Amino acid sequence: MLGRNKYRARFSYELSFEDLKSLLLLYQPLISSNAVILYEHLHTENDKINDISTLILRTGIALHDVEAAFKRLNEYRLVDSYIKGDEYLFILHKPHSSLSFLNNDLYNKLLRKELGTEELARRISLFTKSSFDETDGYHPGHSHTCIISIVAESVCVCQ
Repeated sequence: MLGRNKYRARFSYELSFEDLKSLLLLYQPLISSNAVILYEHLHTENDKINDISTLILRTGIALHDVEAAFKRLNEYRLVDSYIKGDEYLFILHKPHSSLSFLNNDLYNKLLRKELGTEELARRISLFTKSSFDETDGYHPGHSHTCIISIVAESVCVCQ
C-alpha cells in the first residue's frame, strides 16, 4: 500500500444477517479477524474517498496487517483491488451464503482442516433451524427442511 494514501470502496448490496454470520463463522477462520473487520469497515464507506491512515485509525489494524488482510480478502474474492489514478479502488463482493460456502469443495476442505470436524459441525448447526423449537416459528404442516450430513472428510449441506 505504498505510494498511495487515498482509497475508495464500492459495492452494490447490503449485508444481511446471513452474510454477517457467514463472514464470522465460516470466512473468519480462513481469512483472519482483521480481514473481516476490514471488510465490514469498508462496507460502511460506499464511494467515499478516504485516507489509508484514517482506515488504520478507525479499524485499529496496523498497516502491515491491513496489507495481509487485503491479500486474504482478494484470495477469497470478497474484494478486488485496483489502482485508479492516485487512489486505490476496492470493489466489495457479497460473501457466499452458508450453503454455497459449505458446498464449495475447496472452502469446505480448508475450513475442516482449520477447525476440525467437531467445531465445523457446531458452526454448521448455527445455520440450521430445529424443527422442534416452537419459539423459532415452527408450525406443523409447514415445510421446514434442513439436513446436515457430515461423512468422513466432506460436509454436505442441503436445504
